[in-house]
Amino acid sequence: MSTTSGPPRPRLISVGTANPPKTYTQQEIVDLFQCEVKIIRRFFKNAHIQQRHLVLPDPLPDGSMPEESGEELLQKHNDYSMDIGGDAIRKCLAGAGLNADQIDFFCTVTSTGFLCPGLSALMVPELGMRNNTNRIDLVGMGCNGGMNGLMATTQYAAANPGRPALMLACEICSAAYVFDMTVRTGVVNSLFGDGAAAVVLLADEKLTYQDGPQILDFESILVDEAAREMRFDFIDGKFSFYLG
Repeated sequence: MSTTSGPPRPRLISVGTANPPKTYTQQEIVDLFQCEVKIIRRFFKNAHIQQRHLVLPDPLPDGSMPEESGEELLQKHNDYSMDIGGDAIRKCLAGAGLNADQIDFFCTVTSTGFLCPGLSALMVPELGMRNNTNRIDLVGMGCNGGMNGLMATTQYAAANPGRPALMLACEICSAAYVFDMTVRTGVVNSLFGDGAAAVVLLADEKLTYQDGPQILDFESILVDEAAREMRFDFIDGKFSFYLG
């Protein structure tokens, strides 16, 4: 039973994750891009990252990496978000013992590509959800996007006991991979990978701690002076990520 009086608090009852199949070590990445800039190579070496899941093109016959256009990068975001995002959701639903058409609320979160319609509209028919599923897409909130998406999903579950709510956070960072041998892109390229995670939340007085942790509360703080220290700039037809 719920540990509090009043309506039951939502519990996180299932998690599913997925990644693209191919991984790269830090050394493999700088070698593939034929990077000889010492400070950039140092970023990769000092990141304390062993390997990352990324979707990168095959090298050209001369061994160099092809330059992906802005259109190709956006299509990569679309295709692999559907791929690994769908895998994460299926695993999550299986863990919760739910079918896709039982989901009443669906929130997607991403910062590595802009799609219109958003991921939720593309995934609802693909996964077999009802076409009257309540949806929301959060785009461009960066690292705290997952927490803000979880807050919206929790609020829906709390207001609608017995109705499962689903959230997907999906980032295809290789869809924002601009490797121009500058320090700016070197920092970003040395850190992030591609992955997706889905969670199901449910408020039901029959659930206990054995079914999953309760979501108690949220608090969000914006550091005004740092608002521009993480951003996308549009340069030469591509979104280039900047990390201060």
